[in-house]
Order: sequence, then C-alpha cells, then structure tokens
Amino acid sequence: MSMQYNRIKSVLEEKEIYQKKLSDLMGVSVVTINSWCNQKSQPSIRTLFEISKILKTTPDKLVNNKIG
Repeated sequence: MSMQYNRIKSVLEEKEIYQKKLSDLMGVSVVTINSWCNQKSQPSIRTLFEISKILKTTPDKLVNNKIG
C-alpha cells in the first residue's frame, strides 16, 4: 500500500488558503508547497502533522491510501 498526499491541494482550496500563505506559515518555498500539491514530492510525516495543524484538519484528511 502506498500513501499519497494528494489531498493537500483540495484542503487548501476548501479552506481558501493560497500556497503562498502556507509556505510563509511553514517557512518553506512556494515551490515546495506546489510540488506537494501536484504530487511531485511528499512531505515527511512530521511535516504532514505540521500542515494538518496549520490547516486545522487531521493528517488522515490529507492522505489518500491506495492499494497497489
């Protein structure tokens, strides 16, 4: 089973938060946020928890588990 963090972009849109705002709050580049949103890379588990705290959601909501 692989984990893909493909819900980050959706949650940002739901919360009406721009990638730039999240990058400022986290102290990472917009390019990094964009690569997570477009599934070019994945945040670490620790970073996933930080994102979920900032977005006031759960890590589970940011993760989509797919079998295969």
